[in-house]
Amino acid sequence: MKYLLLLVVAGVTLFSCKPDIKGCTDPKADNYDAYATVEDSACVYDGVLIGSGDPGGPGSVVDIPGCTDTSASNYDSTATINNGLCTYQLPTVYDIVVSSVDHTTLEIAIDTCSLDGVLSGPGTFTLFAPTDAAFNLLPSGTIAALLSDLPQLTGILTHHVLGDTVMSNTLFNGQVAQTLLGSNLTVTIDSVSGSVHIDNAMVTVADIICDNGVIHVIDAVLLPPLGCTDSLALNYDPLALVDNGSCTFPITDCNGIVNGTSLT
Repeated sequence: MKYLLLLVVAGVTLFSCKPDIKGCTDPKADNYDAYATVEDSACVYDGVLIGSGDPGGPGSVVDIPGCTDTSASNYDSTATINNGLCTYQLPTVYDIVVSSVDHTTLEIAIDTCSLDGVLSGPGTFTLFAPTDAAFNLLPSGTIAALLSDLPQLTGILTHHVLGDTVMSNTLFNGQVAQTLLGSNLTVTIDSVSGSVHIDNAMVTVADIICDNGVIHVIDAVLLPPLGCTDSLALNYDPLALVDNGSCTFPITDCNGIVNGTSLT
């Protein structure tokens, strides 16, 4: 596009042809161009591009791409159109346990031992999570007894947790993993079926990804070495990692004799 410049010199009318100059013609814009003769709809106001490519021209607001979902971790309050790049924080290990209809007993046990904060916190964990059916396989009265014995219950629960994220594809036959209790778990993989066992428990659901780790569902409760951990007891067990309340101690009779006849 060109325009004609009319000049009158010494009574003679001259015509000069010059090209259009595109730019922002709004004096109020940050990028106002005093030499522009044609508006290019690219004026910038307070650092925001207004009207670029928009038929409305200056004064019309263009869409600002970003995440518009308020529940997303990267929500952008200035965005006017969703760019499809929203990200969301995954639930924690504890959140998954709470939301599972098959892990009510495990949830109660975790809450009783106040391990909910640990499994909700930072760091990475692998939880081998026994189902309610797995707890029900324990002898009658065991669950109630454990819920009344916090040291023993805490030991058993921490025997189910690793201090790292271990995905199923990193497991191998004969692998030994140390738990938060300090005990060891042994991985066995069946060469025919491919089933994975953690000690005596089979993994039924693997790789439930969490914000702070991973969960593998198992069909049995894992028991650490239980026994009397008091070295002064008659039945002290140096291999026991969790005291099961079975310690017995020598009894002194009235004559000062250990297990003397005066006791009878």
